[in-house]
Amino acid sequence: MNELVLLTKIYGAYRNRLFSNYQDDLMEKARGLEVQIQDIGSDERGHLTTQITGEDREFLKNVLEMEYGRTYTFGELEIGETYAGQLIDVGHVGYGIYVDIGVIEPFLDALLPLHRLRLQMNMDGASVRAIADAMTLVEHLPVEIVINDKNPHENTLEASVADSTCQEINSWLEDDHDRLLVLGCSLQMIHRALEQSGHRDDIYEIEELGKHEYSLVCKWTTNATGIITEIGPLLRGVPMHLFIPDEARSKRDAKT
Repeated sequence: MNELVLLTKIYGAYRNRLFSNYQDDLMEKARGLEVQIQDIGSDERGHLTTQITGEDREFLKNVLEMEYGRTYTFGELEIGETYAGQLIDVGHVGYGIYVDIGVIEPFLDALLPLHRLRLQMNMDGASVRAIADAMTLVEHLPVEIVINDKNPHENTLEASVADSTCQEINSWLEDDHDRLLVLGCSLQMIHRALEQSGHRDDIYEIEELGKHEYSLVCKWTTNATGIITEIGPLLRGVPMHLFIPDEARSKRDAKT
């Protein structure tokens, strides 16, 4: 099969712009290679797809997977291994949170069971919604997980949050900087919105969480709520979520 399916997803109000950026990048990466490219698009879940043939197909495939992430068949997954993905359907079920790690044959997601989330987020007795609210576990948030159980008869996967993601969340909790999570746009779009709103100097750092997902770290003197009010209209339709350490710690401690 010559179709390449990548882990990175395009979604949201600026889906077409993100797709155009991928097309431009793909053509640049393919320059000078013996490849034929056609049917650039996305699958039903938003994963980028491309038909690639030619002598240098494998080389270009490896380059794209390095930058945009690879997908898997169920049989390729291994218990104990770490995989990158995005949270999906957060709050839709009460027994856990699903993660899209790019399993495409068949389409399925890994489950983070509620009992593991309670343990790893230090929120004993909390509901899925309470954990997600406290830790800003939102739709499309990039995470890493470890596969704990794989059932080939029922095509199910159970997982836990990887140490890397737990450490990231804990570092946010211990930090005094508010964060604004911006999901489903490009870095260029964020820079433009900050410049137009006059808030570029209020951002201490922009952390890349995924290809189209970013964390804007506010300076100590800056309130993230004020930033979202100003740049929200400039990125209309782009999901934005606040991570305020004091509030997150209070919500966590209220459930322990």
